[in-house]
Amino acid sequence: MSTPKQWRLAAANRARALELARACDIPPLTAYLCVARGLVTEENIAAFVDPNPALAVDPMTLPDMSAAAERITRALDNEEHIAVFGDYDTDGVCATALLTRYLEARGGIVTPRLPDRQKEGYGIMPGAVAELHEAGVTLIITVDNGISAYEAAEKAQALGAELIITDHHQPGETLPSALAIVDPKLPDCAAPYRDYCGTGLAFLLCCALEGEESADMLLEEFGDLVALATVGDIVPLTGENRTLVRRGLAVLNTSPCPGLAALKAQVGLADTALTARDAAFRLSPRINAAGRMGSANEALQLLLTESEEEAAELAARLSALNAQRQEAEREILQSAFAALPPETRHAPVLVLAGDDWHEGIIGIAAAKAVEQHGRPAFVLSINGEVAKGSGRSIPGFHIHKALTFCADLLTYYGGHAMAGGLTLPSANIDALRVRLQEYAATLPRMPYPALLCDSPLAAGKLTLDLLDAIELLAPFGCENEQPIFALKGLTLQSVTPMGGDKHLRLRLAAADGELNAVLFSTSSSAFPYVAGDPVDLAVTLSENIYRNARQLSVQVQGIRPATVRPDLLLPALRRYEAFARGEADALTPTDIPDRPLIAQLYKQLQRSPAGYADIQALCLHLRDDGGRACALRLALDILEEAGLVTDAGDGTCALPPVSEKRDLADTPTMQRLGGLTHV
Repeated sequence: MSTPKQWRLAAANRARALELARACDIPPLTAYLCVARGLVTEENIAAFVDPNPALAVDPMTLPDMSAAAERITRALDNEEHIAVFGDYDTDGVCATALLTRYLEARGGIVTPRLPDRQKEGYGIMPGAVAELHEAGVTLIITVDNGISAYEAAEKAQALGAELIITDHHQPGETLPSALAIVDPKLPDCAAPYRDYCGTGLAFLLCCALEGEESADMLLEEFGDLVALATVGDIVPLTGENRTLVRRGLAVLNTSPCPGLAALKAQVGLADTALTARDAAFRLSPRINAAGRMGSANEALQLLLTESEEEAAELAARLSALNAQRQEAEREILQSAFAALPPETRHAPVLVLAGDDWHEGIIGIAAAKAVEQHGRPAFVLSINGEVAKGSGRSIPGFHIHKALTFCADLLTYYGGHAMAGGLTLPSANIDALRVRLQEYAATLPRMPYPALLCDSPLAAGKLTLDLLDAIELLAPFGCENEQPIFALKGLTLQSVTPMGGDKHLRLRLAAADGELNAVLFSTSSSAFPYVAGDPVDLAVTLSENIYRNARQLSVQVQGIRPATVRPDLLLPALRRYEAFARGEADALTPTDIPDRPLIAQLYKQLQRSPAGYADIQALCLHLRDDGGRACALRLALDILEEAGLVTDAGDGTCALPPVSEKRDLADTPTMQRLGGLTHV
């Protein structure tokens, strides 16, 4: 069942926004969105909306950059054999390709090397150092890794090879022994901006090697890789990253390398002006898929090849690997929930575990679990006596703090507020489940999954001028999300399938006009609303070119009944979850389903099987304001236990033929309710 979210409106001082709109000569909406994002001075806003930003970074302000550039220059001059050691994700692959291409253009003898995700794991290892030294490498440069490569650094030192580390991850208390460590997260970093991804640092290394005023020229050559990696690695789109992505997207759209041109064509975007979102959600997953499902070297070769024919073949291969990744991800989630102990299915924190799940996709599976169930989730792959896992969260539940709370059960853990990784003995998985629930109980209140809306908006205000005001803030991504607007009090008029019924076009009426909106990844059979339903929408806006004319495209990010109160619905669902976990005293009198409610629900599902997966739609069609959401969920459990309703697996339910009368009193839920109910 889909998880309702709490819609929250961003807070911004409207009076200050109007002042800044006049002072900066920008639309009031642009100024309002800037203020909501913490930009409250004329100088900050002017820099943020500048359509022609200049690169202002001085690479020499980064730690050890001078020493790194001097040593690499000497290696080039002496025709030494150089290795570039990267990572298997989009950032690491792009960084490896960028530095390899640059050094080869300078006449360097270069061997690019990526780790095997399954056999070697993350980062440079002693075995790889020995392998490279055996091949004659005298200088190893890491990109997007190395800040914790203590053993590899010792191995390089023992063999007489020199190591330069470029990494953007947080360093530990001690550093590896290396000739130079270029990491903006080091405490002595003097650079004014520090949030680059690994490819961004590789680009700055090239700037340092090329000399003063080379950034613009190098960005014309490598901007496509820098932009893709920056949005793909989900680093903040602020400061210099914003400039790198804005200008890099221009390169990606006009003169990409053969590999990225082929990848654009493979996903149907060859003649489209890509946005940061397109790069992050259409291109980056295919680069990542190589390292997750096959070999990251296939993605690296895509970015290195000069052959259009080879590029087309590799792009098709990466798309096929991405499809395999998606299927494996679905299989993991299906098998995970099928095997989940019933008493833990409604726990505040989900812990899903299974044998030999593909470690390359457990992080994505965890993210999908959070998206589907609206609570923190950990997905663990069991390999004999050891389990490795990945966790994802919702705002308000700190993954790293939760893992620290469980530290004595873990062999390894790391991460931050929203994501983390862990390794533990397989025997400790059940204890981990218990401990994570104990951590959740220490919080004042487990947060509700939230959808942050930037501003309410009237349907009649949706114009191309409004879109132009929004686009002043592009590119959108981490810490500068695409604005979401709340449209309230609409009436659904019609629902039209699109793309072979994979997507829907909704026509809606409002007090001040009508609008069309697109809802992606939902079929008409699984859509729980019907013409005449009063709904609220959360939407994003974009441009669509049709017959050489600009049109406004409205995409639905959230839909809910206008008559259902979240302040009643969400607490009612929490009470249902508590009861499902065994807390019998969690219910109130209104939470107890009676026989008329169960009958009413059954008749509604007969009319509309799609409502099975959406408790908000059920409340709407049963004329409930959300206060009896718990009773409806319990009633649905009773119908399922009685064999009157089954999950069809596509967001709808099936109602098997009934040949004999079913006694609802014999169902487990009714037995648990016991004397609390009068049915």
